[in-house]
Amino acid sequence: MPPILRDAVHCMSAENFQLGKSGSSLLRLSYETGKQSASGETVMHVISYTNPERTEGLLYTMFAGQQDGKNAFDIRNEAKFAKSKDGVAFVGAARGDELPQQELVTAVEKIAGQPMFSMGLVDVLASQPSGACKSYKSKKHESR
Repeated sequence: MPPILRDAVHCMSAENFQLGKSGSSLLRLSYETGKQSASGETVMHVISYTNPERTEGLLYTMFAGQQDGKNAFDIRNEAKFAKSKDGVAFVGAARGDELPQQELVTAVEKIAGQPMFSMGLVDVLASQPSGACKSYKSKKHESR
């Protein structure tokens, strides 16, 4: 598993985000990094799939950067989705910063072509994030 993904998942756990399907001991994860934010941070999307077919999951949007030589994350949005032959649909309202739905759909579609990594939930819970971690749950965000 790439260190940036491992560190992002540890951050998500530290900020009390749902990881995977309730009752599951194995996380199925995929991600992509893309454009730069207005402040120069990298935008990262992480999916925690809730089924092995990769048709349902939780999409997290965050800024990834460096602080004191370690990965640092600012989780800005989470959205539950389901894919079908008709496309990507979001289940309920996204939480956190409002993002254009098309941006979220594009992220889900791009990540579908990326490798999937597995991680035991016990491994996530047993460790602490190695870098700085914050989210919309833990603080109010200033405009970027």
